[in-house]
Amino acid sequence: MGIRSAWWERVVWPARRSASKCLRASGFTRTALRLFPCGNKFDLPNGDKVWRRFMATQDTLTWDRELGWLPSPRSSALQMDPDLSTNWREHLLRHRVGPEAVLVGDERYTLVGEALIKEIRDLNFDVRHSPTGSRSPDCSHTSADWPAASVVPPKDEPSPSIRRALKYDLSRQFRFIHGELPPPPDGAATPPRE
Repeated sequence: MGIRSAWWERVVWPARRSASKCLRASGFTRTALRLFPCGNKFDLPNGDKVWRRFMATQDTLTWDRELGWLPSPRSSALQMDPDLSTNWREHLLRHRVGPEAVLVGDERYTLVGEALIKEIRDLNFDVRHSPTGSRSPDCSHTSADWPAASVVPPKDEPSPSIRRALKYDLSRQFRFIHGELPPPPDGAATPPRE
């Protein structure tokens, strides 16, 4: 009669199973909690995606004949202060929340755009996990910083012309995945969906 046999079967095993069920019901698995505990920083895989919230106004959107509606590079839609704030999609999915989670807190934002981390990095932006808290969605916060080669010290951002070019390229990486977009401009054909 070892200590483990009777005590384990009556007390520890049922408590462990109950805790596991509670974690699964709240959107976590034991593995996810061990691998990605909220509040810690992690390296972002190139194959993962980020979500960013946008306003659905004529000032913050621009029409592209090939891609449809995009965040306007000339508006506050891609404001870098000092970085571009986004949310790590895969971390939010571990919490079992969808893109609407990044809209909470400000009714002006009704759209969510998604971009592949690799495509943002291919533009030489530094994309990193930068949690601002230990609860969702703050634990999924990510930052995209200006490409290091585009910043000439003592400045902390590129020149206005380089900023415009970089924001234009960055805007083409986002696809709207949540929210209602305005109709296309008069005479514009709707681009085919990927």
